[in-house]
Amino acid sequence: MEEFNWNDLLESDRRFTLETYRFMQEALQYAIFVSASEESDDDDDGDVFASGDEGHVTGQELCYAAAEYAVREYGYLAKDVLAQLGLRKTSDFGDVVYNMIRFGLMAQSDRDRREDFDDVFDLGEELKRLFKFNYSKKSR
Repeated sequence: MEEFNWNDLLESDRRFTLETYRFMQEALQYAIFVSASEESDDDDDGDVFASGDEGHVTGQELCYAAAEYAVREYGYLAKDVLAQLGLRKTSDFGDVVYNMIRFGLMAQSDRDRREDFDDVFDLGEELKRLFKFNYSKKSR
């Protein structure tokens, strides 16, 4: 089996770096993990996947998971780190994902569309919302 050539992917869209693609792969794994955790905690019929396909993550779900993952990994610096990766809005997530789909690094279902990533939320505002700065005043 031939080893994947990352240079072809990087040359195809110079807006994104190898780190950008790695981040999206990790965000996808995080989204799958969160979905699986929610499924095991669900007392109903066990179907918590919005798509109805076990293990499948929709574009919207991946956007939310990527934002949450960024805050978990980078904390207060999440917005700056994502900007350095070329990720300033949810449609950028979609561009990365569809580049990866084109090169066989991710798969899509028949219902998935590139537009699923457009204007899901304001990335900066969502990162702010997710970042919870807990300050507790120490008594003297």
